[in-house]
Amino acid sequence: MMVVRIIPVMKGVMYIMAQLLGAIAGAGLLSGIPRALHNGLGAHSVSPNISELDAVMFEFFLTFALVFVIFGTAVDSRGPGNTAPIVIGFTVFVDHLVGVPFTGASMNPARTLGPAVWEDEWDGFRVYLFGPLLGAACAAVAYTQFFPVGRKQEEEITSTKIHSMENPMFEHSRKFDKSVSGISRHDSPNIFMV
Repeated sequence: MMVVRIIPVMKGVMYIMAQLLGAIAGAGLLSGIPRALHNGLGAHSVSPNISELDAVMFEFFLTFALVFVIFGTAVDSRGPGNTAPIVIGFTVFVDHLVGVPFTGASMNPARTLGPAVWEDEWDGFRVYLFGPLLGAACAAVAYTQFFPVGRKQEEEITSTKIHSMENPMFEHSRKFDKSVSGISRHDSPNIFMV
């Protein structure tokens, strides 16, 4: 979202840092479990049957699919709303069915970084860095190019949602207006819709 300026760069950098630190901390907590129970903390490795370039392409397309679906269901206000987690979860499921035998289907550099730090397993790490980063960036750009919502439209949509009379935030205010003045907000000028 930072690439297509949906969130500010600084906020995006903070999200990235939180994910990276969280992955390292999470893998660190799991490293206390006996090795026989965790088999390398889930560290990824590229299948010997494919080249490193093929692995980057696998991760690129797996991540592209996931991020494109996230934009269409959870980021875009025209998305399905409450069913977004189901669609995103199904996409992750399909990505894993396709990608696990070849790359482990990381789709997120932070997911690979945590186990790599604690297991000191860096073979092929660039696959899990470049594939997902390029796939996510391309998906964000592609989605916003194929399904554009202009800045003005986004502001209007956001403004309408926030200031809509159906918005539950205004329920208490509407009841107060009716009880005090005997008229509804619909009868009086709405200063919020300017």
